[in-house]
Amino acid sequence: MLQNLGEMLNQVQYSNDSVVINKEGKPVAVLVDARLFERIRKMQDRLDHIQRRFFNHR
Repeated sequence: MLQNLGEMLNQVQYSNDSVVINKEGKPVAVLVDARLFERIRKMQDRLDHIQRRFFNHR
């Protein structure tokens, strides 16, 4: 199903939903709410920090 960008943005913003964007039947990107994206980035930063501490102590 083809949606325009405005419809996809509304779905993400107002439904707290995500939209997977496929190319040739394969997922290539995801639209997510900006707050969720920020939480994901913070979690990734924390995991990176934990990995650095773990591998530096070996």
